[in-house]
Amino acid sequence: MPSILSKIPLIQKLAKSEWKGPQLSVVVRGGQLRLLMTEQRKIVWYRVIPLNPAYLEGGMIAQPRAVAASFKSALEQSPAPLIPEGVAAVGGYHALSSIIDVPNAREFKPEEIIPREARRLFAYRPDSSSLTWWPIKSDNAARRFLFVVTRRAAMQSLRELFAMAGIRLRGLDSGPLAVAAAANLEEGVVVQAEADGGDVVVIKGGTVGLVRSAFWGGDIIDQDSLLSRVADLTERAIASHNDANAMGPVSVAAPLYLFGAGAEMLGDQVGETIGRPMGVFDSPIAIPGDLPVGELAVNLGLALRWAK
Repeated sequence: MPSILSKIPLIQKLAKSEWKGPQLSVVVRGGQLRLLMTEQRKIVWYRVIPLNPAYLEGGMIAQPRAVAASFKSALEQSPAPLIPEGVAAVGGYHALSSIIDVPNAREFKPEEIIPREARRLFAYRPDSSSLTWWPIKSDNAARRFLFVVTRRAAMQSLRELFAMAGIRLRGLDSGPLAVAAAANLEEGVVVQAEADGGDVVVIKGGTVGLVRSAFWGGDIIDQDSLLSRVADLTERAIASHNDANAMGPVSVAAPLYLFGAGAEMLGDQVGETIGRPMGVFDSPIAIPGDLPVGELAVNLGLALRWAK
């Protein structure tokens, strides 16, 4: 059954699609270009391509022409080398998310309250960031909204990548929301562990309870350092959710699902460190046995959220 998260609108829809062929999702994260092609909810092709560190800066593409060359070269080996369009995800540290309850009264206007909260939490400025929001399920009388503040520079770097690869960018998504959609949970904690940063999404009642992201830089870090950073980010995210969420705390028995390039390295250690059981990922899309799920989880979520 598709997750409620798969139905949350995307942070930016750029082009109407009339393409009937395979669907391409693109993620640049953890020093890698990650490509996934699906058709009728089946995976038909994928690639995970290491990138020269000089091609990236601050978690964004610094040399789109060089990355586009790798992109085009990989597509030439795919089942649809002339695919005309694709979708992409912005990393959580460039697409900051939060949740706000707005009293259900006429004088409280979301279009005024949400930008004010975005300025308070994330120093939102319309000239440097994009703000989007959507209503989500709530158990109280207030109207609940999820909002995302996305850096325009991060969005532009992906637009340039697609333009230089000669592919139409159909739309942009939030990486944390995409990976949460892939996890497809009623309740639990979804963690994306990468060398350059981490994302945590707490899910309660089948919808987003809290999103937290951190950027750690592009340097290679050892297993112990990565474990410490991921466990700390996860513990703080769960504590913040449990202190403030009107739907109540996430159950201590609710599992933790770990994705990202760091998932294989860390294994069950994050759950053991914070005292939470680890979940076993049950993909809503049939996956080949050799597919690197950790690296391609965001792509899987994109495939779900952009399914035609």
